[in-house]
Amino acid sequence: MAHSPRFLEETIAQARGAAVRAASLLSKAELEATAIAASVNSRLCAACGLCVEVCPYDARVLEPGAPYAEVIEVLCQGCGACIVACPNKASQQKGFEVPQLYSMLDAVVVGG
Repeated sequence: MAHSPRFLEETIAQARGAAVRAASLLSKAELEATAIAASVNSRLCAACGLCVEVCPYDARVLEPGAPYAEVIEVLCQGCGACIVACPNKASQQKGFEVPQLYSMLDAVVVGG
C-alpha cells in the first residue's frame, strides 16, 4: 500500500511484518472459510431451476426429474443471488431470512 516517504529501516521493518503475517497464514495445513452457504427447503422448492440459472458459482444442481434443487456447499460463496431469484422462498441463507431482512429495512427507514 502507498505510504508516505519513510526511512529505509522503517520500510524494511514494515515489509518483514507483512511477510511474517503472510507466512503465518500460509504455514497452516488447512484454512477454514466462513462463507454462509445457502440451503433449500425441499418442501417449498418447485424445481423451477431459476436458482441454478442465476448462480454465478455453479453451486446449484437440479437433476432431471428431481423434486427440488440442491446446493453444493463447497462451491457456494453465499452471494444470495439464488435467494433473490427464488419465487417460492425455498432458497434460504442463515443470517438473511426474510423476517431478519424486514427488520433491517425497518431499522433503516425508522432510523433514517
